Order: sequence, then C-alpha cells, then structure tokens
Amino acid sequence: MQKFSTTCFAVIAIFASCSTPDPAKKAACMNERNRESIIRWGDFNPKTGATKAYQFTGTAIRAKYLRENSTSDAILRQEQPMTTENFCKYLSLTLRTFDTIQTLHAPGADQARFIEYTNSITNTSARAIWNPIYQTYGSKEFRAVYDSLMTIIPNDERW
Repeated sequence: MQKFSTTCFAVIAIFASCSTPDPAKKAACMNERNRESIIRWGDFNPKTGATKAYQFTGTAIRAKYLRENSTSDAILRQEQPMTTENFCKYLSLTLRTFDTIQTLHAPGADQARFIEYTNSITNTSARAIWNPIYQTYGSKEFRAVYDSLMTIIPNDERW
C-alpha cells in the first residue's frame, strides 16, 4: 500500500509540476524594453483623419482610442488591465507579422483599417494600412492579426 501511495504521489507531483505556470515565463516579454510599446488597431478615414481604434500598452493596459480628425488630440477611454499572457501573445504576433511583411499601404478613399506598433525606447514605429472592403493577398496576414486582436475587446466595449 505504501508503494502504491508513493507512486500516486510521484505521478501527481509530476503532473502538477508540468501544468503549473511559471510566472517568469508567463511575463517574459514584460520588460524594460517593451515598457513603452503600444499596439494600436482600428479604422480611420484617410480624408479627415477621424480614427476609432483600440490599443494596449507595455504596461498591459488596453483602451479605446478616439480621434475626431487629423488635428484633434486623441482621447483614451475605458482603460482596462489585460493579462500578461495576452499582452505577450499579441505583442509577439504583431511583431512577427511586421517582421514578415514590412510594408503595407493600401487605404481606401474614405475608409482604411490599420495596425501599428510604436516603441519610444527603441525608437521603432511601423504601420500597416489596408482597405477593409477588399480581402487582398497583400493584407491577408494583417487581417488575421487584426481579427485576433479584436478577440480581446469584449463585444459591449466595441465602437
């Protein structure tokens, strides 16, 4: 009986150690370099500069982003914390996509969709823009990232 309980305990310990998340791994991308990162995605009007978007920052805070026109100041609304897992997952996804497709600029006349990444610490900025009416081959990967990013915005908080 003692041998059986020792075996059961060993098996349970092995499974528990395999399934317990490691906090250091969970937040591996939460570091000084990414502290000033901003991922922003949404829709804008190329003629007026009006923008309705969402963003999250290197401090794992997500918010709505509103800009009435190209000369107005941006307004952030409903700032909410997000999980470090989501921050790291979507930061990595976005950066990999920008690394793979380094340029995309195909806005529509009256509407455009975008994803942008900025980081003032590393002096980095990238923006992909496409016309949401068309599902072109060139915008395929960014459309997929956009759709993935939209999953972190609850339906009742969307524009």
